[in-house]
Parts: sequence; structure tokens; C-alpha cells
Amino acid sequence: MPPPAAASHPAGTRKSFNSLAKALAGLAGMATFLFLLANFYAASQIPKCPHIPTLVNCTNKAYPVLGGADVVSFFSRADGTPPARGKPAYRHVHLGYTYYFHNSENMRRFAESPSRFIPRNGGFCSWGISNEFEPEFVWARDCLGPAVSLNAWIIRNDRLYLFLADTPEEKFEKNLSENEKKGDRRYLAWFPEQGFKMNTTCVFEDHRRLDIEISP
Repeated sequence: MPPPAAASHPAGTRKSFNSLAKALAGLAGMATFLFLLANFYAASQIPKCPHIPTLVNCTNKAYPVLGGADVVSFFSRADGTPPARGKPAYRHVHLGYTYYFHNSENMRRFAESPSRFIPRNGGFCSWGISNEFEPEFVWARDCLGPAVSLNAWIIRNDRLYLFLADTPEEKFEKNLSENEKKGDRRYLAWFPEQGFKMNTTCVFEDHRRLDIEISP
């Protein structure tokens, strides 16, 4: 008896398989294309760091922290009261940043315990650091902000927090403990090393003079 003939598919069936394979390959390619397109679109919607004068040199070490405000003086004043102005004659360099002080006593106190007086969140607006995220806000390791006003600040748990204005300050205080933790986590994630960045020039004297609207 002759051996059985090898199984074979009609020519039409082979063509159908080939067409199906091509169609599936086409769909896979289209899916990949759509996926990449969606990611490109999403990335394009994330705002870039604004190149405006108040953000260009925020952490420039050529300038003193907080524009030369005496960070020790905050701790002897009522919340929101403008700090004393530091003087170049009384300066102290800590982790590459220069701090100015109003007198030698404040300079000495800072030199003995810098971590006690350094503003939290790099001296940027603590509400923005703890609660403002992409895509609506641009704040990131390489785009630090928001700026702060020297008459919008509080000291809680022996820590100095600054803000852009009164409204962010009030929002921060509504859930103080949680916002403190969120701000710490985010800033330390950006700068896990000791030499984190400090705000030197993104500072306003009086937020009431700013022409800005902040939603409650």
C-alpha cells in the first residue's frame, strides 16, 4: 500500500492565512503607532519651565539665600512680619550657599545650627512644593518654584515655611501635618543628597503688590 499523501491546504486557504497574518501585523503596527502618538501628545501637553526673569536664576549661588534676608530673624518675629535684611559683612557659607545676617549674633547662631534655621523646601513656596503637580504646574528638580514673598511665612514645629502669598499659606495650614510630610518627601526625592538647592532670587518683598490671582 502506498504511504498516505502529506496533508495539504488548498491554495485559497493559504492565501487567507497570509492575508490574515498581514492584517494582524498591520494592526499591531498601528497599535504601536497610536501608542507612541498618544505618549508624544501627552508629553507635549506638559508645560515647560518658563524662561522668565524670576525663574532663570532661582538657585544661582552668586546671590545670597532669599535675596539676603536674615533667616534667623524670622524666628523672633510674628508670622508674616518682614524679616531683617542681612548685610554682606555678616555672611556664612553653608553647602555652597551664602546667607546674610543682620548682626554677628544671628550669624553665630546660624553657624552653630544651620539646619534649625534653613527654610523648608529650599525656601520655595511650601504649598507649591507639597501640592502642585504636572500637568497644571511645572515644578520639578530642574524647574524649582513657586517664588515666595517675605511677608507670607509661618513657623510651625520650629520650622520656617515660606509662601507666595496668604492664600497658599492658609491652604497649607489646613492640613499642616500631612502637607509638611508631602513637601519633605518631594523635595528630598528631588535632592536626596545633602547639597539640595536653595532659593536665592525668586523672592518678592510684598505679595500684596503682585498682580496675581490665586484660587482659594
